[in-house]
Amino acid sequence: MNWNNGFKAGYHACLVDPVTWKDGEQFGITDGSINRTDSGLKESADLTAIEYPYGMDKWIRIYLDAEQNGDSEHIPLFTGLTSTPEEEINGAIHSMKIQCYSVLKPAQDTMLPIGWYAEKGFICTEIIDSLLSVCPAPVIIESGSPRLAEHYIAEKDESNLTMIYKLLDAIGWRMVIEGDGTIHIEPQASEPTIILSAGSYGLIKPKVNRKNDAFDCPNVFRAVSESLAAIAYDDESIESRGREVWAQETGCATTDGETLMLYAKRKLKELQKYAVDISYDRTFEPNLNVTDKVELRYPASGIEGIYTVTSQKISLDHCGTTAEEVTA
Repeated sequence: MNWNNGFKAGYHACLVDPVTWKDGEQFGITDGSINRTDSGLKESADLTAIEYPYGMDKWIRIYLDAEQNGDSEHIPLFTGLTSTPEEEINGAIHSMKIQCYSVLKPAQDTMLPIGWYAEKGFICTEIIDSLLSVCPAPVIIESGSPRLAEHYIAEKDESNLTMIYKLLDAIGWRMVIEGDGTIHIEPQASEPTIILSAGSYGLIKPKVNRKNDAFDCPNVFRAVSESLAAIAYDDESIESRGREVWAQETGCATTDGETLMLYAKRKLKELQKYAVDISYDRTFEPNLNVTDKVELRYPASGIEGIYTVTSQKISLDHCGTTAEEVTA
């Protein structure tokens, strides 16, 4: 199916067997949305169902039923755990509001034992796999994981999930959840998944918002080490902005052969790397997820380059409208 050519969208949901991870009894949904982020539980869903007699703590799966020129596809959008349904009565119409949590919820709710630690030298993804064992979802781990360069000790109130994120940060890998709930542990995306452009992949709807956080970027940096201090200035930025914005660091640890002034100049350049954030709406595209990279080619709007997807909100409407945020 060519997702760029438009399609007719419908939706249904079903229970999921937590042992076999297969679909069970279906139930209808009238509206809702799915939220994806790059932190925490990573996913959630809010649904309205005409009838939902199953209660809380049930695993469910949401499907997009897409039709296009006689072809059809059933795409899983979200799999997760239901909380307590809320009944809404409007005259003779009864509906159920259902809030759902991602497949990572059991890892968030499981606390690590006091004294637990991930040992230096161990293969990191093997430890992550063990921490994810409390979740019923399948886990797929790419080979080639680095070993831990140091010990990681559980802090007070440390959960399986918070430790997983620490370990992923340590090796620079990511966690991606598919619509059927499968958890992937893999390196960060290096190439764009798709190209969005006005000519060849016109999914983006007209309104696009762009912002950057350059306002607070420093153009003066003071490095302090014991009784010494060094100050680096970005004269060009000071002149063009008409003001100085200072940043400071104390207890600076210079590298071998690096003077305090060289340290100050290096840190100033690092702090001046600000993000550019773009948000837009597009029709649904099944192959793009949070933390994937996307290439935008909209020269008329001054938007070109490769960006990382930071959030998505998929509305269960006529075309799976996806409100997307990306950053570079």
